[in-house]
Amino acid sequence: MLDIISYMIYIMKWGIELYKTGSGKYPVLDFIQSLPPKQRAKIEKEIDLLELHGIYLPYPYTRKIRGDRYKDL
Repeated sequence: MLDIISYMIYIMKWGIELYKTGSGKYPVLDFIQSLPPKQRAKIEKEIDLLELHGIYLPYPYTRKIRGDRYKDL
């Protein structure tokens, strides 16, 4: 049974939501699209990894945010 659950977690895709301004624009997407193709491909690959692994994406792709400013994130 655990093998099935582990497999289901592995194949589940996480949703990626981009920030949308009040006027309906997506500044992050605009920034990514403005990059040279090589840099854009690298970012898209990392977003794909995040979509596949979600909160389980390991270091070096993710790390804990530190500091009082980000305490409630």
